[in-house]
Amino acid sequence: MASVVLGAAALVPAGAEARPTILKPLLQPILNPLQGLDRGLLDLDQDKAGTLEELLLESCNPLSAADTDHGGVKDGAEIDQGTDCQNPLDDVPPSKDADGDGSPVPLDCNDHDPAIRPGIPDPPDPDAIDSNCDGFDGDPSAGVFVTPTGDDAAAGTRAAPKRTVQAAIDTAALEGKDVFLDSAIFSDDNPAGVSMKDGVNLYGGYRAADGWDRRPIPSATRIEGAPQAATANGITAEIQLLELRGNADAGRTSYGLRAIGGAHVTVRRARVRALDAVAGGRNANGDHGRIGKNGESGGTGDEDGAAGGGGAGGNLFGFVGGAGGNGGSEGDNNGADGATGTGPAGGAPGGGGSSHGCDGG
Repeated sequence: MASVVLGAAALVPAGAEARPTILKPLLQPILNPLQGLDRGLLDLDQDKAGTLEELLLESCNPLSAADTDHGGVKDGAEIDQGTDCQNPLDDVPPSKDADGDGSPVPLDCNDHDPAIRPGIPDPPDPDAIDSNCDGFDGDPSAGVFVTPTGDDAAAGTRAAPKRTVQAAIDTAALEGKDVFLDSAIFSDDNPAGVSMKDGVNLYGGYRAADGWDRRPIPSATRIEGAPQAATANGITAEIQLLELRGNADAGRTSYGLRAIGGAHVTVRRARVRALDAVAGGRNANGDHGRIGKNGESGGTGDEDGAAGGGGAGGNLFGFVGGAGGNGGSEGDNNGADGATGTGPAGGAPGGGGSSHGCDGG
């Protein structure tokens, strides 16, 4: 964009040259070195001009009038600009360029920041700074405007904005533009959220009611949808000063931004939120397990009979031997033979107990 920078000389109307005195050609070489002293000590009317230069070099009143021609500019400023201090029609306020960016006030909307001046690029930024002093953060000709009170059949300009975000995105994709969103809640007609397009950036925080002025408030603009607020499939784009809020759908799932297919989405001072999903329902019982294999065989029983007692003793000299031992208890092995009977003549050993096997189950 071409820009025209007006300096002090350009502000002076044609034919408004200063009216010098007859003595100026002779005295100027002498008085110029004394100008600082003259203005500092001999400025009797407080007009930023010295008495000697007003009286001897220019046709100005050095005693009683700070603005000789009453045109609104003091005599000192007129002398510096080269205008006539006796002609009120040439009185133009002197230009100011405190930040030295080449753009004087009032053209420069911020004379304390050289990065802010007319004619420079002004992409939308998260601080909502109007960098080129055109009254809008961004380039209004490079965006499609959208507000809930708009009309999707409209052109998408500031004066005729779209109504739904998707309609604005689709139009911007066709025209190579971005989307400027009003500070409002957008649910759109599609409950599944909006589908972003490659190269179409979404800039929120504008206020349609205030001439599309912008404020750096991230949550002022909100896009809602279910299960996602926005889908980015294989695209590259930026979102700024807005909130994407996904709500759970019938499938019990929610996304703020669903970025798939290698999408690259730059998020600058924006919020991406997925509200709580819904808990899953109880499923049916599973099938019965398979029948287990048979157990292994039990071990062999082990219960041997105890040894029998002594056998019946013989009758010798009137002594009778003890009784023979009983057979052992049931078990796998036969009972042992009975022990010898006690007494002077012990009886024969008793027979071993019989066995009856008992296997483990």
